[in-house]
Amino acid sequence: FASGAELDRLGLDADDPRCRAVRVLNPLTDEESRLRTTLVPSLLGVAHANRARQHATVRAFEIGRVFAPGAPGDLPVETRHAAGLVTRGEPGIWERGAPPPLFFEAKGIVERVLEGLGLVGAYHADAGEPFLHPGASARIEVEGRAVGTLGEVHPEVSARFEIDAACAIFTLDLDALAAVTPEPVRYREVSRHPSVRRDRAVLLPREQAAGDVLAAIRGAAGPHLVDAAVFDRYEGRGVPEGRVSVAFRLVFQRPDRTLTDAE
Repeated sequence: FASGAELDRLGLDADDPRCRAVRVLNPLTDEESRLRTTLVPSLLGVAHANRARQHATVRAFEIGRVFAPGAPGDLPVETRHAAGLVTRGEPGIWERGAPPPLFFEAKGIVERVLEGLGLVGAYHADAGEPFLHPGASARIEVEGRAVGTLGEVHPEVSARFEIDAACAIFTLDLDALAAVTPEPVRYREVSRHPSVRRDRAVLLPREQAAGDVLAAIRGAAGPHLVDAAVFDRYEGRGVPEGRVSVAFRLVFQRPDRTLTDAE
């Protein structure tokens, strides 16, 4: 169950389908007057309760059903969702440097979940969710099908839920994931020959998603590309205004022989 106040605190637009929650005819309390349309308020409540009890680091997840109004005269439509939340406490004495943004910690959890299901996700910038930070959120797709969102919770939403620390959250539509057929696992022999590494830096518009460029590289680099990753990002002196230098590391390797410099 959920309350209308929880949905208001998420900042959902009035025409958002999740605001059309099914009302309970005989609720025990006002906080349980509707069937929930999202798991997000529940997890934000867990984060608030734990932070209020001086638990600095919170890792929580929930798997359950969300409800949407059905056709007139029909029962509500039930969909199985999974959601997870992470917060971070103060760095310890042995932790050097700044930790990675919480967005990437949540993204890593999602990637491990999808990997366990035999699926590969694609991430598109800005999930379009009002409760997520527009500069640190993503829409999750699997084989072109939207299956969820992830990102850092918007500071204004955190304040409404009385959460005094940065947190990141993700949601996954389990029914949508179940409808995707996993790719069969294929094994290949590990090459006994040395790999070749090439680093390339390119100038990109500041708003260009590096992930899209990385996908284009993987699609064009040929069958002997075994790894590709972003390893540096720079903007400042020497880089034109509105542009950013992004460096990609490419690793090539053949299974039968050593590659030549010309290749």
